[in-house]
Amino acid sequence: MLRTIALLTAAPVMLGAAAAQEFTPYLEVGPGFALEQNFDTVGVTARGGVRTPMRDIIDALAFEGELFYGLDGEDNGPVEAKIEYSLSASVRPIIEVAPNFDLFARAGVDISKAEVEGQGFFAGGAEDTEVGLLVGAGGEFRLTPRTGLRFDYSHRNDYDMVQATYAVRF
Repeated sequence: MLRTIALLTAAPVMLGAAAAQEFTPYLEVGPGFALEQNFDTVGVTARGGVRTPMRDIIDALAFEGELFYGLDGEDNGPVEAKIEYSLSASVRPIIEVAPNFDLFARAGVDISKAEVEGQGFFAGGAEDTEVGLLVGAGGEFRLTPRTGLRFDYSHRNDYDMVQATYAVRF
């Protein structure tokens, strides 16, 4: 299962790198907030990918893999629930709206695992893994050509979850 997850996450990055004549790899790390309809999770998000310039409708295209690792879930009475992890692979068309500011959309696939622990019915805990699609949008302010600050908002249909992420790019 982990091999399949790793291949799903890495495949778009490798395909994008192989197809691009000119590409820039990047890595981003930052806090993430997963908001599910019954519980919220605070965690850490790490992304890696490649960005390649385009010439027609969009300014650039990025292929990226993402890992969200849940650190703290939400207590809801005698039950604590959280997103344990979320792995995704996505494509991100980018439009430059100012010399150092980009807007983007993103779409891809996502695999998420939720964990519930508590008393009574949930004594001993329960886990569930879902596969779904993700769509999102955001903006990125470039401090230098290789570093920047990014905010994005994504909706994932596994667990009907939305995720807000702030990241530092280097």
